[in-house]
Amino acid sequence: MEPKHPLKGIFIVDLRPGERVPGAFFLVRHKQLEPFRDRSKGEFLTLTLGDRTGQMLARVWEGAPELAETFAEGDVVKVAGDVEEYLGRAQIIVNKLRRAGEEEYDLSDFLPATEKNLDDLLAHVQAAVDSLQSPHLAALVRRFYDDPDFRARLAQAPAARRVHHAYLGGLLEHVLSLCRLAKLVIQNYTGIDQDLDPEGRFRLVNGEPTVNFGKNRGRLLRDISREEPGFLRWILKGDFSEPVKQIARKFLPQE
Repeated sequence: MEPKHPLKGIFIVDLRPGERVPGAFFLVRHKQLEPFRDRSKGEFLTLTLGDRTGQMLARVWEGAPELAETFAEGDVVKVAGDVEEYLGRAQIIVNKLRRAGEEEYDLSDFLPATEKNLDDLLAHVQAAVDSLQSPHLAALVRRFYDDPDFRARLAQAPAARRVHHAYLGGLLEHVLSLCRLAKLVIQNYTGIDQDLDPEGRFRLVNGEPTVNFGKNRGRLLRDISREEPGFLRWILKGDFSEPVKQIARKFLPQE
């Protein structure tokens, strides 16, 4: 099995009693100090270490209380030690352990993750963001998607704790699914309102092209074409974008 990060080291599923762990990264799923039977010896540390292939018990016999202060459950740690068998199951006897730096691991080595390409998913969602035609809605959404930190967190986040998309990158998959669903809904239900131009000057309202600005806001373009064509000529001569003028031309009566 190939790790996502080159420093990951051996996976849990490949550990066998009698083998040495020269230095591998694992996620701390559980941590507990326990007293030795001879309480004069102090406490040892019991850990549950895991990655995306499984989990395994680990023990720290020496210096456990001090070591336990240096990391927490949920941290990724680098471990060196030996795999032994005890009561019919394998466990790691830890010789060295330290908390890992963020640059030393990829979370997808330790947690379930999407099998899809994150860059492709982000590109498709960004295309949906770029297609927003309402200037106010577009400004709001881009406030988030123009933020590199937000994009990085979105690419890692699960959509839920369980049931659907409950894995790294799951939220990004879910967002893209909703974007695609919304596009299909708009294409199939003409009664849904949507902007017809990037500025939001014209909109579909109940399937009818409608003016969305100025004194004629709310009027149907087909009515304006018949009753007030001068408004359309004013648009063609004014400081409007080309998409707005194209719509005006379509409804301008032929002379």
